[in-house]
Amino acid sequence: MRGAAYFDGAGPAGADVESVSLLMTATSDLSEIPGVRVSRACVPRHTIHTVAGVPLAPVQRALLDEIRVRDSLVPAVQAIDMTAAAGLISAWLFAEYVGACNGLRGAPLARHAASLAVDEALSPRETWMRMIWVCDLGWEPPLVNLPIFDRYGRLIGVPDLLDPIRGIVGEYDGAVHRERERHRRDLERATRFRDAGLEVVTAVAGDTRAVVIDRLARARARVERAQASSDGSAPGWTTRAPPSSMPARCELTQRLEAAGLGQALTARL
Repeated sequence: MRGAAYFDGAGPAGADVESVSLLMTATSDLSEIPGVRVSRACVPRHTIHTVAGVPLAPVQRALLDEIRVRDSLVPAVQAIDMTAAAGLISAWLFAEYVGACNGLRGAPLARHAASLAVDEALSPRETWMRMIWVCDLGWEPPLVNLPIFDRYGRLIGVPDLLDPIRGIVGEYDGAVHRERERHRRDLERATRFRDAGLEVVTAVAGDTRAVVIDRLARARARVERAQASSDGSAPGWTTRAPPSSMPARCELTQRLEAAGLGQALTARL
């Protein structure tokens, strides 16, 4: 209702339709009905927003309720990432909110997920790959959707994930990447990454977690072997933007606070 992508009500398989969540007042006597999940809370009237005639719970409360329904770490991180991608709340502000939600069901999971969430992710499957990177392999959190330049300041590309120490790029190519022209551009970009000395690991729809773990682990082994025999020369890439490039994207937290939404998005509800 607020314009965030990937919250379309479809189940994980894409076929089943999930129940609609209704947040009622504590004194409401509405009982459960098919296709509806009912929860109750005291929500201050001034925090309720109306979109297309429908009263909506505050973003932070709606996100917490979504995490309760998902009831698993990776889907919870995906929910926070995609809410941040829509510019509705930052991972930092949501962490502030759930940090004060002592005793609320779902709060411990939400805190854990918020500690792993970022503002820069662009798709749930990109988040899925990042969680394999961090949680399964125990690697340092990668940089997410950060532009990479060559030594002359020319843009090489913007990878989904980047290990800036070892020079490993992680890419998730979903169904949209199968279109011929998009696939051609993806191949050209991967070639530019490799020409600059970066190791590229790509995951595609249908890959299992075990497959991606193996693919990433082998990539790191190749990089470490290459680094052990290198002459120590500077890499052919950098994440430092040249002075002539566009200004860095403003942090989502700063933008939301500048709009006067910081306090509203961290208020306990």
